[in-house]
Amino acid sequence: MVISEVMYHPRGDKPEYIEFYNQTPTPLDMADWELRGGIHFDFPSFDPDLAEDGFAKAWERFVVSNVSPGELRAHYGIPQSVRVFGPWSGDLSDAEDTIILKDKNEVVLVRLDYEDDGRWPLAADGLGHALVLSSGDQSVNDWRAWKASERPDGTPGTEPIQGAETPVDSPELDLTQGIVLVDFGDKWRFHDANENLGTSWRRVGFDDTSWKEGSGLFGFENSALPDPGIQTPLNDEDQLTYYFRKSFQFQGDPRGASLNLDMILDDGAVVYLNGTEVGRIRMPNGTITFTTTSAGGAVTNATLEEDLLQPAGNLLRSGTNELAVELHQTNTTSSDAVFGARLRLTTSSRSSVVINEVLPMPGDTGFIEIYNPLPVAVSLKGYFISDDPGRLDKAMITEDLTVAPRGFQSISYSDIPLSAKTGTIVYLTEPDGNSPVSA
Repeated sequence: MVISEVMYHPRGDKPEYIEFYNQTPTPLDMADWELRGGIHFDFPSFDPDLAEDGFAKAWERFVVSNVSPGELRAHYGIPQSVRVFGPWSGDLSDAEDTIILKDKNEVVLVRLDYEDDGRWPLAADGLGHALVLSSGDQSVNDWRAWKASERPDGTPGTEPIQGAETPVDSPELDLTQGIVLVDFGDKWRFHDANENLGTSWRRVGFDDTSWKEGSGLFGFENSALPDPGIQTPLNDEDQLTYYFRKSFQFQGDPRGASLNLDMILDDGAVVYLNGTEVGRIRMPNGTITFTTTSAGGAVTNATLEEDLLQPAGNLLRSGTNELAVELHQTNTTSSDAVFGARLRLTTSSRSSVVINEVLPMPGDTGFIEIYNPLPVAVSLKGYFISDDPGRLDKAMITEDLTVAPRGFQSISYSDIPLSAKTGTIVYLTEPDGNSPVSA
C-alpha cells in the first residue's frame, strides 16, 4: 500500500484529499485501519453483510478527504466506481506534515513526511496541482520521488495522466504535450450477449453496471496481435455486433486540444464520444443497426492502426467523459474479432520558457529574468506574472516582449505590481491565466 497522490494545499475553496494505491495483486484487509498525523480518520469495521467493502482490492485506488464523499466527487469529477472515504478531522498543513496509515494492529503500512521547501514541487503548494508519486527508486519521503500533477486538481482515484512525446522544459511542473486518456490495456464495460441494444447504450449517463468488465484487448483470434494481446475473450457464437463503454477523466481546458484515436480492430466500428458520433472505421454510410455488417471486406489479421480518427477536442468535458464503441463483423461466421482503442490528446504548443533569476527589489533595480531554451523566439505578450498563488493572473505582460532563441529577457519590478520582499515566490503563467509555466 502506498500514498500515491496528495492534495495538501488546494487552490481556493477546493477540498484536500489523499489517494492510496494497493500496488499488489492481493486484496488487503482494511477494516479498522487508522489515518493519523495532522489528520484523524478511522476506516469502517468489518461488516459480514458487506464483506467485499472491507478489503482494498488488488490494484485498487481509493481516496480519503476532509469533506464528504459526495462533495469531493462534485469538486473533482470522481466516478462512482472509485471508493471515497471521509470526512477526516483536522487539516493537512500547507507547509509540512506527516501522513501515517496504520492497520488494526497499529502496524504502520505507509508514512509520508512532505514539505513545501524549494526542492518539493511548487505547483502543489497552492496552485491547484497535487503531489503525485512518480518514482519507486527513492524513499517515499524523498522529494525526488514526487512531482506535481500534469493538470490542475490532480487525478484522484484514477491513474495519473501520463506524459508522452516531447516534455516541456520546466523543472517544477514537468508539463508535457502528449497525454494518453485511454490506453489499449484499460478496463472497459462490454456487452457480448448477442442482443440488440438499440441506441440508448451510447448515450451519456447510460447505466452499464450490469455489463461485463474486462481489460483490452477484447475478442478471439488465433494469429499474433500487437501488445497487450487478447486479455478478455468475447462470445464467438455467430455474433455480428458487440458493444463497449469506457469512462475516463480529463482535468483541464479542452480549448485548443486535438484528439487522435488509434485502434487494433477486426473488422469495423462506430465510435461515440460523450454521445456524439466521431467516426466510422470500415462501416457503411447511413443508419447503423444491430444487423449492419462491416464494409470493405474482412480484416485478415488485426494490426495497430494509428490516427484512424481525429475527434473534435471541444467534445471533451472537464471531469468524467464517456467513450462508446460498437464493433461489427463482416458476417456471423467470422473466425476472429478484435477490439482495442487508445485515445491520445495533444494540446496547443506550450512555451518552454522558465524563470531563471529573480532580484526582488523595488523600482528599476529589481527584475525577473526569463530564459528561452528553444531554438526559436518566444513572445511573452499575454503571459502573466504573479506573486500570489491564488491569483495567477495578477499582472499581464502587455508589451510585445520577445525572448530570443536560447536567450534571456528581463522584466523590471517597476513595470509589475509585485512584492519586493525576499523569499517571495514568483509565478509565470500562460495566457489562459490558469496554467503555470515556471516558478
